[in-house]
Amino acid sequence: MFSGSYRQRLLIGLLVFTLQVCHVHAGEPGEREILLEYLYLDANEDQASGGHAAVRINNDVFHFQFDGGLLTMARDLWPDFQLSYRGYQNRNIESSRLDVSRDTFELIRASFVRRHLTQTRQIEVVADTRRDVELLQALLSVPPASLELPGFGFFEEPVAQKEGGRREALRMAIEATHGENFLRQRRSALWQLLAEIPLQAIDLSADDFTVGTLPKPAYPLNQRYADIVAGLHAIDILRSDAGLSEQSLGLAHIASDDAPLLPEERSALSDSSAALGQRLLSLVASNRPDWGAATLLGLARLEAMRMSLESNRWVFIDILASDATIIDMGPRARQLLPELQADAREIWLDARKNWRQQSGWHESSYAAMETANANWLEFARLAGGASDWRLHTDRQVPRGLGVLARPPQPLSLALVGVDLLAQMQETQHQAEQSAREQLGYQLLTRNCVSELFGTIDIALANGLAQRGEPITELSLEQATQQRLGDVFTPNPIPFLSSNQVRKHWRVSDEQELLSLRRLYTKSQREGDSALMAMFRESNTLTSTVYQRSDEDSFFIFFTDGKVWVRPALGLANLTAALGATVVGTVQWPFDGGDHIKAGLRGALFSLPELGFLNIRKGSSSWISPELRNVKVD
Repeated sequence: MFSGSYRQRLLIGLLVFTLQVCHVHAGEPGEREILLEYLYLDANEDQASGGHAAVRINNDVFHFQFDGGLLTMARDLWPDFQLSYRGYQNRNIESSRLDVSRDTFELIRASFVRRHLTQTRQIEVVADTRRDVELLQALLSVPPASLELPGFGFFEEPVAQKEGGRREALRMAIEATHGENFLRQRRSALWQLLAEIPLQAIDLSADDFTVGTLPKPAYPLNQRYADIVAGLHAIDILRSDAGLSEQSLGLAHIASDDAPLLPEERSALSDSSAALGQRLLSLVASNRPDWGAATLLGLARLEAMRMSLESNRWVFIDILASDATIIDMGPRARQLLPELQADAREIWLDARKNWRQQSGWHESSYAAMETANANWLEFARLAGGASDWRLHTDRQVPRGLGVLARPPQPLSLALVGVDLLAQMQETQHQAEQSAREQLGYQLLTRNCVSELFGTIDIALANGLAQRGEPITELSLEQATQQRLGDVFTPNPIPFLSSNQVRKHWRVSDEQELLSLRRLYTKSQREGDSALMAMFRESNTLTSTVYQRSDEDSFFIFFTDGKVWVRPALGLANLTAALGATVVGTVQWPFDGGDHIKAGLRGALFSLPELGFLNIRKGSSSWISPELRNVKVD
């Protein structure tokens, strides 16, 4: 019912990108097709021991996860979802396809999409109230405390511009297009905006955190302030000859076996650089509030392109430098490093190839190349002995977080600062309390099952409202019978709720989607050496596709197959786990008790197996090429 451990989710986030999820998908439904499925996911050890439930709507999967103290809706692409759960977590999926009309399908899809949108915005509101407090506390410090802001980490400290400097051509083009004094005048206007910036807390209402209600649009103080100072910094960089910072060039210094730029890449890079310069020419005069941060990123990329052409090898901004999550390179991950590095290199080469096929400036293809290069070089850095594994769980453009050492203060801050800080702290408390009340987890009344059915109920209520019919308990029951099938009270246990759906609603198809490990093993059993494959893949010691995660408990035999052999295998697992615990006591001074914990947890999850129950599936830290290429259902 819960998401996996934080460390495991981070690892999955990187590898979903690194291993190219297109290898494990079941095919996206056609544009005119409607596909609505209720999914049950097998249990696994740790926080997934209660199983999990989700709803698939065409190529999107919606499900609720416990994260940061809140139960929040996640929206994943079907290929990514399969790779995560069927691949890395070795969990089977039971799928029940619902027979619904297009009208019902559209109502349910709209309900899930809107709920995900509103919940995302609600969580952003909570974060903005916290950031507002942090900003004001920094500005009220004596002297004002430094701030970490996007865009300030891309470049060295601005230095005086010089004749023929890095950005002279761009400055001349800006003056020719927008006027000789344009940058000076825009800088003065930004200082005026900063002096007169509205100092106020976010305006919250009682409805902002209710289900399906989109909070009022807001431009919080922290974002407004960051946008203004980023604009000032962008103009300072434009008027200076500052080069990229060591933070930006961290990965560029790593020795690699990358070949020089191909002739066609040099030509394409020159064209792309010119096109990006034209984009920046318009961006510096844009009215969009975040033009400053966007300009800083564009200038940094433009400088990286210039350095690439000058050195005849690829130079990119280090997207992992400023705000990547850092985890220790565990022993299992280090054993798999050669495979991970080889995969990352292939993705980097593919990204280069895709980029070469386009002309002009295409941010998406350049960003994909930027990310692929960073991940490949990060593995090279780890192969060189580094242990701090830096990664992003999501693909994103570089933020360039850096320090603003002397943040400027708005003029009226001295008059209202103390009272405003108290008001903002109260707003933060109100937002966090409302989020806990509306988005908090409750074992039986608010879990991954209840929220899925609640979202479907909202869809049915919206259907009644669109027809001008009253929304009552009776009318909702009638709408359920008309659109889905019999009315029932969902059981909070995911497995039982799936059985209820199959029993009471109109289900047109039922499938069991095996974990990729079991699917691969099944495919091997159908070959000439079926018996050998069965024994080889039945245990963690000889399996060719299971790559143990550092988070797994200790066990020997997989017990998610035939039920009748489960107690015997469970007894073997229990005995082995207790033995591993004893060995772990000897190793405790050297490993900090890791082997003891793995052994004790192994014994715990072996006990249900004695009673014909399976919870533990094991989780993989890497997926082999054989498993990636296995044909999924």
